[in-house]
Amino acid sequence: MHGIGPIVLVPGFMGSRLARTADARLIWVDPRWAPFHAPDFYDSLSLRTPADARLRADGALDVVPFCGVVHFDVYSPLRSFATSRRGLGLASADFVEFSYDWRKSVAEAAADLDALLAALPNDGRDATLVAHSQGGLVAAALFARGGPGCLRVAKLVAVGSPLAGLLKTIEIIERDAGLLVGALAGHPIRRLLAPMPAAYELMPSGRAPALFADAAGRGTTPFAQAASLPAYYDRALLAAASSVVASLVVDFPVPLRLVEGYGVDTPTAAALGAAGVSVAHGLEGDGTCPSASLLAATSPVDRRVLSIPFGDHVPLIGHKAFLRWLAEDLTLGAPASPQIFVKLRPHLSLGGLNDLLFVQARDASGAPLSAGPPEASLPGGRVVVCDPFGPGHDGIWTARFPHPLRPGILRATIPGVAPALQPRPTLLA
Repeated sequence: MHGIGPIVLVPGFMGSRLARTADARLIWVDPRWAPFHAPDFYDSLSLRTPADARLRADGALDVVPFCGVVHFDVYSPLRSFATSRRGLGLASADFVEFSYDWRKSVAEAAADLDALLAALPNDGRDATLVAHSQGGLVAAALFARGGPGCLRVAKLVAVGSPLAGLLKTIEIIERDAGLLVGALAGHPIRRLLAPMPAAYELMPSGRAPALFADAAGRGTTPFAQAASLPAYYDRALLAAASSVVASLVVDFPVPLRLVEGYGVDTPTAAALGAAGVSVAHGLEGDGTCPSASLLAATSPVDRRVLSIPFGDHVPLIGHKAFLRWLAEDLTLGAPASPQIFVKLRPHLSLGGLNDLLFVQARDASGAPLSAGPPEASLPGGRVVVCDPFGPGHDGIWTARFPHPLRPGILRATIPGVAPALQPRPTLLA
C-alpha cells in the first residue's frame, strides 16, 4: 500500500460546511442552532449575489450531529477507511478534504481545486480524486480549465456524480419542500435555490438522453427552454449555467472509476408542460443521481464501473462494497473482485408486502459475466422470473414478487458463473 498517492475528496452539493465570514458561526449545518434561528439561517444561506462572500467553506461535512448523542455520517467513513490500518493506512496528511461553497458555480470551485492540487508536495505521487455527487462536476470543470492541477491527478473516482445533470433540484424547486419550510412563508426553498448558480449547473446537459423533454416530448435541456420555464427560475443564471455546463469535460483524460447506486426511487425524467415541469421517477439511480447521468462519462484511458444495488446517494461514498473496490483499485492497479450481488428490499404497496429483488453478475470492471437470466426459486419450488434491469445495466436482473407468509430461503444460480462464485442463499425473514 506504500505506493498509494494522496486521496483528495471533493464533496457534493451541501457536502461542505459553510460558516459566516464575520463571526465563524456555523451555518451549514448546525442542527442544534438552525431550527431555532430559521430566519437567520435562511438569510445567511441565501446568496444575495453570485459573489456574496458572507459565508466561507469550512471543511468537508464529515458528520452531522443530532441531539448530542446521535450523528449522521457523511464523509467520515471514507476518511476513517483511508487513514486506518484496516483500510488503506494512509498518513492523515495524505487524505485531503477539499471544501468549497457548493452554492456557487462549479467553475469557481474548480479554480480553487486546481490551486490545491498544484500545491501538493511534488514527491512523485499523483493524487486520486474521489468526487462525490456535485464534486464530479467540479472535477469536470477542473479538466475544462486545463490548469496545472490537472497534471497532478492520477485517477478520478466519481461516486454518484451527475456528470450529465440531475432532476432533484428541479423537483425541489417545483415542490417547494424541504428543511424548515414550516418556519417561513413565501416559497422559502424556491427563494433559497433560485439565486444559486450550482442549482442550475446541476440541471440536465443533454448528454444523457431523455432526462428532460419539451412540451412536444422532444429531448432538450432546461437551458434551451428557459423562456418557457416558470418565472421563479432565474433567466440570467440559466444562461450563465448553460455556458458552464457546455464546457464541462466528461471524456476524462485520466483513468475513470464510476460508482453508481441503483434500485432507489430517483427522479429520472422531466417534461415541460403548461403547468410547469413535471418529474417522473424510476429505479435507475441512487435517489438523487440518475444512472444515465453518471454513466455518460467516458475515458479514452481506462473506464471501470461499480454498481451497487440499493446504494443510496449519500451513504454510497462510505459503502463497504465501494471501499473494498477502491482498495483493490489503488493497491492492485485495478479492481479484482467480481460484482456478484443478490439483494432484496421488502416494500409495502397497495397489494401488501412485496419483495424487490436484484441479481447482479459482473466482473471487477463492470462487464457482465453472464448473458442469461439467473434461475431463482423460493421454498416449495416456486420460480421467480428475473428480467433484465434495463439499458446500460447488462448483467443485472430484477424481479418483484409477494413476500412469503413464512420464513424461507431464496436461491439464485447464475448461468456461466463458476460454482465458487455463485451467490449464497438469501434468507426471506
